[in-house]
Amino acid sequence: MKEIKTVDDIREAYLEFFKQKGHSFVESAPLLAKNDPSLLFVNSGMVPFKDCFTGQEKRPYTRATSCQKSLRVSGKHNDYEQIGTTPRHHTFFEMLGNFSFGDYFKSDAIPYAWEFVTEVLKLDKSMLWVTVHKVDDEAEKLWTELTDINPDRIVKMDDDTNRWAMGDTGPNGYCSEIFYYMGDNPDNQNEEEFLKDDGTYLEIWNLVFMQFNKRPDGTVEDLPKPCIDTGMGLERVAAIKKGVASNYDTDCLRGLISKIEKISAKKYEGNVYNLTIAEGDEQYVIDASMRVIADHARSITFLISDGVSPSNEGEGYVLRRLIRRSIRFGQLLGIEKQFLSEVTSEVIKRMSGFYKELEASKSMITKLVKQEEEQFQTTLKNGLKVLDEEVAKLEDSKTLSGKAAFKLYDTFGFPVDLTQEILSAKKINVDMPGFDKALTAQKERSRASRDGNVAEDNTKFEKFSATKFLGYSETNASSKLVHIEYSDGISRLLFEETPFYAEKGGQIGDSGVVAFEDSTFDIVDTRVLAGNQTLHYVNEEVSSDLVGEEFCLQIDQEKRSQIASHHSGTHLLNAGLIKILGDHVQQRGSLVTEDKLRFDFSHFEGLKEEELNKIENYVNEHISKNEEVSTIEMSIEEAKKSGAVAAFGEKYGSTVRVVEMGPSKELCGGTHVNRTGDIGLLVLTSESSISSGVRRVEALCGKAAHKYINNQKETLKELSKKLKSKPEELSAKLDALLTTTSALKNEIKNKDLKLAKYISESLISSADNSIIAESVEVEGRDALFAVADFALQKLKSGIIAVGSKSDKMIVIKVSKDLAKKVSANSIVKDIVKTVESGKGGGRDEMATLANIDSSKFDEAFKLVKAIKH
Repeated sequence: MKEIKTVDDIREAYLEFFKQKGHSFVESAPLLAKNDPSLLFVNSGMVPFKDCFTGQEKRPYTRATSCQKSLRVSGKHNDYEQIGTTPRHHTFFEMLGNFSFGDYFKSDAIPYAWEFVTEVLKLDKSMLWVTVHKVDDEAEKLWTELTDINPDRIVKMDDDTNRWAMGDTGPNGYCSEIFYYMGDNPDNQNEEEFLKDDGTYLEIWNLVFMQFNKRPDGTVEDLPKPCIDTGMGLERVAAIKKGVASNYDTDCLRGLISKIEKISAKKYEGNVYNLTIAEGDEQYVIDASMRVIADHARSITFLISDGVSPSNEGEGYVLRRLIRRSIRFGQLLGIEKQFLSEVTSEVIKRMSGFYKELEASKSMITKLVKQEEEQFQTTLKNGLKVLDEEVAKLEDSKTLSGKAAFKLYDTFGFPVDLTQEILSAKKINVDMPGFDKALTAQKERSRASRDGNVAEDNTKFEKFSATKFLGYSETNASSKLVHIEYSDGISRLLFEETPFYAEKGGQIGDSGVVAFEDSTFDIVDTRVLAGNQTLHYVNEEVSSDLVGEEFCLQIDQEKRSQIASHHSGTHLLNAGLIKILGDHVQQRGSLVTEDKLRFDFSHFEGLKEEELNKIENYVNEHISKNEEVSTIEMSIEEAKKSGAVAAFGEKYGSTVRVVEMGPSKELCGGTHVNRTGDIGLLVLTSESSISSGVRRVEALCGKAAHKYINNQKETLKELSKKLKSKPEELSAKLDALLTTTSALKNEIKNKDLKLAKYISESLISSADNSIIAESVEVEGRDALFAVADFALQKLKSGIIAVGSKSDKMIVIKVSKDLAKKVSANSIVKDIVKTVESGKGGGRDEMATLANIDSSKFDEAFKLVKAIKH
């Protein structure tokens, strides 16, 4: 057996061990908890399997093993504040797990865990302890009978530590945990010391025996098929195997810290923990800062790889916060240059062996981090200056106002926890209720809407089997109606099998008709439940008496054909984007309808017209080749080995459908054309940014594309008719017209300036003091400003207020020598308040008053003339 030394060795050994025990290997899900509205991020190994435990989702295996990337930076499970100051807290971590969905239970899970820990990892048995729930005599007995653990090392605990629940209701059960003694004196191990829970005994593995179900009324019943959910922290076990006390001294994290040492030219010692930055000396600040950056670099790398871009909302805000916090700690290390992308590149180098997606996203990760770092380093200096100014105003107070904290957030992009962290070293608090009030008032930080479809959840359908889909080859079929649910004017029909494609994977659901004898019902939408039951929506009540009857199901073939054109066009478009822009391009979401396609992808800048043309031509070349579209089912491992591309955020079973056409090869369950020529044509209609590092293109295919081109041709004909030019002469004709228009505008502007000069001279000549406040006959704000400018130049020192009644505007200008005493902005505010009309503002030397009633002009000018200066 290969000697286990590194993190990679442990991960490989664990997964191989459980594969040999009949478990299917399941790749890590993305960090975004896309199909779980209760979570922002996946924070444990069981999250991707939640629906399997509840029975809502059926998979082709009943036992699984995985190494799940996890993130704890928000919500209930949030280790953010402890990062860098303790040896074992992380934002990003890897969770090894083995799971049973009604297959095996305690009598297998317990010996599996013990065998792996003692025979594969070869951890010293004399250092191991186990906990069981105080009433779980079965687990205690199994540990005693099926393993050779010292019975004195089995400790009974209560609900707080050894009972787990998925929520207030639903599946739950007892736990059994394995601990490792981390102390210096193994001979002094005893239960009394164990119960102190001071970190000397470290939990490394938790086995959850999911055997009960709590109903909404509070009653608890046995699950018909008990399940197993286990989790083993990879970083913790790696530290134990290496014989170190801190996870940061394991090979991957220590390698990242070494990189930070080189960048900062500082030495890492790392022998002190459990202090705040404010409490630590200079060396502790260096060590803690390096640990924070090393930890956050992993989170940043994996978040971007999984499709997250920096923003001010939702998961994008979390990413931005991690990047900016890393930059802040870089400053504490004295790093003045951009550095973070070097650390994320080191993450990719060390972790892409297992997480292949990192290498594919390398270019995007590097560019996004550099872009964000450049942007924040500029504002950080300014923000710190403002923060110092605000602190100086506090005098004896030890609390920064919520208003000031919000200003730092809103103007300088300071996450409020970064402000708190900086001030904590000065022992200054932040008025968080005040900050939250300001934040709410501006309606910021709403949770980001993520593209994609979340399977509809309805427990009334759980007992029914998955609907068999016939639509790859059939457009109509006969099928038995097995269930109806009616509410809010909508009937939801469930059939045994169907040719209707249910909305998922970005493709909208089919519509059509279903009929029984003389009764016909229009299907307006088709959606899928978690258990793969397909619901057919009807906008009227369907009698429950029809349950059990055989119906004829017919999809709208024209709609399906157009959807298929757009879906196949999306695949070729993805291939074209990768070909023209580079391998860093990854899908970040899509929408396919009968009318259009929308495709989101990772890219760091707007597409040039030349690039769009190349992409469009590339796709249409393959459409014109009329290449065959082939589909084949294979295992997920075979599919990925073959080079098939997986869609971002989608969940796949052990068997997948691979769709290949020309240069495109993707995992896809959608419906497609038979040959690329059936797409007809693809026309790109728009390109835009939807967030930092994510672009969106929209396109039309088939009949929709031809309709678009015909409309463009009609527009061209109409323009040719109006401009009395041939289509090929339009560009030259428009250039000539624009030149003429520009010349006329300049001529009018010069005349307006001459008029403004004449009016201003007239105003000056009739003025009897240094304040002029009059209406003038000019059109447009530019002319009004010109009058005010010329008049003030002539006056040199004074106040000018000129207004245009036709434009309902007054411009006020104050000479520099008076502006500190008499503010133009204050004058405008006083007028608005006094005459109760208009709105506006500006600076001390110039302000505007707009939308003022013309009947109020005389009163406004009277107020100006009364100003003493």
